[in-house]
Amino acid sequence: LNHLALGYNRFQNANDAFTWLEDFNDGRDWASELGLQNDQEGFTFPTAAFSAHQEVLGGFYGQFAHAGRGQSPTGSTVVSDDVSWLKGNHNLRFGTELRWYYHNNQGSQENGSYRFHSENTAQPGFINETGFSLASWMMGEVYSAGMGIQRTNQGLRTKLFALYVQDDWKVSPTFTLNLGLRWDVPTPLYEKYNRMSSLVRQLPNSGASGFPGALGFLEVDGNRWAETNKKQFAPRIGFAWSASDTVVVRGGYGINYSPSIRDGWYTTYSAGFNGSNPIINRVGAEGLPDPRFREDPVFNWDSAYPAYTDTLPNTDPTQRNGQTISFYDPNTNRQPRVQNWNIGVQFDAGWDTRVEVNYVGNHGDYLNEPRYLSALNQSQASNLALGDTLLDDISMHPEYTPYAGFEGTVGRALRPFPQFNTVNTHRQNGSWSNYNALQVQATKRSAFGLSFLTSYTWSKTLGTSDTAGPGAYSYYAQDFYNRAADYGTSSYHYPHDLKLTWIYDLPFGPQGSVFTDGAAAYIMGGWQLSAIMRYRSGGPLRVTTGGYVSDAIFNPGIRPDIVSEDQTVSNVGELDPINGTQYLNPS
Repeated sequence: LNHLALGYNRFQNANDAFTWLEDFNDGRDWASELGLQNDQEGFTFPTAAFSAHQEVLGGFYGQFAHAGRGQSPTGSTVVSDDVSWLKGNHNLRFGTELRWYYHNNQGSQENGSYRFHSENTAQPGFINETGFSLASWMMGEVYSAGMGIQRTNQGLRTKLFALYVQDDWKVSPTFTLNLGLRWDVPTPLYEKYNRMSSLVRQLPNSGASGFPGALGFLEVDGNRWAETNKKQFAPRIGFAWSASDTVVVRGGYGINYSPSIRDGWYTTYSAGFNGSNPIINRVGAEGLPDPRFREDPVFNWDSAYPAYTDTLPNTDPTQRNGQTISFYDPNTNRQPRVQNWNIGVQFDAGWDTRVEVNYVGNHGDYLNEPRYLSALNQSQASNLALGDTLLDDISMHPEYTPYAGFEGTVGRALRPFPQFNTVNTHRQNGSWSNYNALQVQATKRSAFGLSFLTSYTWSKTLGTSDTAGPGAYSYYAQDFYNRAADYGTSSYHYPHDLKLTWIYDLPFGPQGSVFTDGAAAYIMGGWQLSAIMRYRSGGPLRVTTGGYVSDAIFNPGIRPDIVSEDQTVSNVGELDPINGTQYLNPS
């Protein structure tokens, strides 16, 4: 039997303002109609947002207009061909699967975003108590402004090719063996016309005296940032053995890989293809770039918006120096993997009751680590031995200068790429997890009016990441170079979990032993009592801390230290909502 299937889906993901929908079609220029002067031809209504040091000064007005100016349709095409073949004691299935995923960014030029603050109409010396953000708006005194420059709409793509075979082999009347193998071949994320950029680690940076690490472009440096992964083999084996009429033993082992459906859609690697034109410096006396007063605006929107002078696309490899840069890590094309295994026995315990006892385990590796996505430029934790020296200017410790002309602190100088601020990526896959559980289930068929299903799980879940997908520990990322230090109980670790469902037919009416006839049988007959009950251990206790100096080694977070091996949690009783109640290690 051959089964051929074709599937297609598309999500429009419209993020359009009504003004954009109307104006894009009829060419209406809102900026000109409002008297705004800029050198970009946009079709959206300019956004105006309001802030204040106190809500009464206009901080609760929020924002006028919506900046949505495009769509980002995503979708996939899936083709699968599956063949089933019965031959003797074998039930064979084999086939292939092809998947094409896409994400098309369809944006257009905006007309700018402007923020107005009570500070710009405040009385000097009283900026926290005076001023009004709407007054700043009416006067055109802009607190901050920005304008995205849209020149390129990327078309992101990724593919998956798979082959698989499965054989259910009935070796004997009492023994069945299940054998299978799947081979997944995912491609890296790429752009339809190679319009992507990324940090290239060994590319000399001419703006940093040749120090390794500069912005590279697919059109110049190749057509993929990673090789196609051809090593994702997923074998599986299982068996079922009827040891007797009342006892069955089952077991199995298998490997599964996560699909690449969320692999980098929202990290577009577009530096150099689109730009931005923010107004950063305030206008001071006689047009000086530094403000004479804090109350001075960045500019007045009756004036022309500063022209965008860069050329796009811009292939200058040094353009991200001193800023954030994205890095497509070639190793991320290895998808999250989970190994599953189990062994168990099912038997008849008498009294119409069936019992199952199973050991279940799994191990995940190459799991996603969202908390480390922006930690690639962390320096080694061993540098903490330098103490406050890390915060000193490099001029005080020239022996740590990474290249001629470097400016910044010693801590920045010791980063892997001191010429950049943050180095981020779309996925990190260095995490792992372990799960082990004893699972017991008992099912009783109806007898004397009572049926029940009960299950009990005793388990432990450990890991450095919670899931193969986008989940993450909220507080546990600490050292990019020491993931083992993150290993601990996961957020969904509940050691004991008991579930009980039961139904009891009350012994009333024609089917029971009481009120078997007459009006009482009609009223009382057919009633049941039932319940769903669950008893579970509490979740893990998270202990967090803050106040650490993040620009010492630029790590993503920190955890508190255990100062004593004697840790106790008390029964706090009444809570003190004013002064707080200590429940961990009370005196």
